[in-house]
Amino acid sequence: MLPSDGPSSAPGAARWLRRLLWFQGNLDLLAVLVPLLPNETIARLHAGLGLGEFPQSPIAEYLARNLPLLVALHGMMLWGVATDLVRYRPLIALLGWSAIAHGAWLLLIDWQAGLPAWWVAGEGPVRALLGVATLWLLRGVPRMPQSTGMPRQ
Repeated sequence: MLPSDGPSSAPGAARWLRRLLWFQGNLDLLAVLVPLLPNETIARLHAGLGLGEFPQSPIAEYLARNLPLLVALHGMMLWGVATDLVRYRPLIALLGWSAIAHGAWLLLIDWQAGLPAWWVAGEGPVRALLGVATLWLLRGVPRMPQSTGMPRQ
């Protein structure tokens, strides 16, 4: 066990990090349902979110169905790394830093695209804060011992 380091000490930090990764993974996995929706439902949801009429073009349909699958893939990855925090610690750190950068880019893109204020405030900043929380909680997860390069017996 690691020495106490405040709220991010192990094992509490590991438990909360695992929960955070599972929570994000579950949210992301909900996106797997979007490609199954009929075009009319996607158009209604688009309008209902205040985004106007859904464009009827091959690229719009491609993006509406392909991007949610990438989000779901991210969710599966979060589930995977949550199974062994020590082993996947370097990947979790990369995912945390990536979430911060992704959040900053989303904020800029959403703002420039003219999306509603609730969308701009709720997507990029939330993604970045989840990255910060991931990195903060990761401090309480022990590092994997370094290999000596000697073969195991």
